[in-house]
Amino acid sequence: MKRFLIAGLFVLAAVSGPAIALVSAPPAEGALTLVIAPPWMDVNDVVAAAQGELIGPTVAPMAAMAISAEPGFSERLADAGAWAMRDATAIATICGIAR
Repeated sequence: MKRFLIAGLFVLAAVSGPAIALVSAPPAEGALTLVIAPPWMDVNDVVAAAQGELIGPTVAPMAAMAISAEPGFSERLADAGAWAMRDATAIATICGIAR
């Protein structure tokens, strides 16, 4: 049993490292962006206030993928109340969103 636990932890560490790397990069100007908003705010409203466009078929309760052609999108998202913005290009590929 102990060996299975150790093996399971090793697999978890091996899988979670690349997953963390996928969502840790800040978004470049004009890049698809993962927007994370506080639970008391509607992420749709945060993106709209930042003059962005929602991308994808589904919005999670506190996160969404969005894009804006206008420079300064990350700063506008922060001003609108977003907690974090990350590059969503790799995540979109995994989710089957082509952009």
